[in-house]
Amino acid sequence: MSESAGSQSQERPRVSIPRKSEWRVGRMRRKLGETQAELTRTTAEKNKAMENAGIDSLTQLPNRQKFDVDLKKRIAQAKRTGRDFYLIFIDIDHFKDVNDAYGHSVGDSLLKKIKELRQATRLEEEMYRHGGDEFVQIVENIGEQELVNIARRYQSLIKNESSVVLGNATVVENMKPETTIRSVTDFSIGITRFQPLDTSESLIDRADAAMRHAKLHEDTASFAHNDSRGATHYRQVK
Repeated sequence: MSESAGSQSQERPRVSIPRKSEWRVGRMRRKLGETQAELTRTTAEKNKAMENAGIDSLTQLPNRQKFDVDLKKRIAQAKRTGRDFYLIFIDIDHFKDVNDAYGHSVGDSLLKKIKELRQATRLEEEMYRHGGDEFVQIVENIGEQELVNIARRYQSLIKNESSVVLGNATVVENMKPETTIRSVTDFSIGITRFQPLDTSESLIDRADAAMRHAKLHEDTASFAHNDSRGATHYRQVK
């Protein structure tokens, strides 16, 4: 046998996929793509329907759209009847670190826990997701000291819940070098009382400013009110 013939006999035969099999694989891939697209569309439609109904799709809490409507109604009622109320503005501290260190799915799990906060207090009023890691609550028929106690209760609950969620989480591989890994997180809470000249915007802005004041000074909560000249004053709660 010649050398060229021997080398040819040692070559492995090429295996070709029949055209029918190739067609079936392509068809399966197309079907999978269509199914994924349909699932994405259905989920988007469901989330949109919930949003229109005033429900946040992630936390199942009333959303900002519902809050805006309810707050305007409550302000109109307060001006008509003289019955005032408080607005609580809540922000999760270091939430970006949580997302960067553990991933958005873990951050979402923490956001879902917020719904349990109201259920753990005597407050019957709804808690709304205002956006991102911010939540608001309209409360009435309650004194300031009880509000302080509730703020402290909220602080304790989020620390406990976050320690469980983050304690069972795994740090992501592509974590940014500047990210701080946290095993527990906290709340910054701003509280303000309705004043006769308030609009929705002024009330929200003052509650938000109180929350940022609490965050800056690492307080449990901060109360804010406007004096007769419109200047905002803060009172810290340790």
